[in-house]
Amino acid sequence: MNRLQKELITEDELKLVKNYLLGTFLRSVDGPFAMADRFKGIMEYNLGYDYFDRYIATIRNVSASELQSLAIKYFDKDSMIELVVGKK
Repeated sequence: MNRLQKELITEDELKLVKNYLLGTFLRSVDGPFAMADRFKGIMEYNLGYDYFDRYIATIRNVSASELQSLAIKYFDKDSMIELVVGKK
């Protein structure tokens, strides 16, 4: 969290993550049943038929500085709870 707040993500890393997210989205709408499931979600949550266009545009257009601003705004370590799981 601290690193996201203090350092900009490199262009290569940002491009890698964008490609991953877009590829995952494409796989999630592969086939008629998967596509029907996506449209069911749009209707169920009243998202509008342009939801996926906006989703893809957001991924394509987000910048490293925007992500850093979001990290600064939402990653407040003092308001989070640390949970440790496992054996000693």
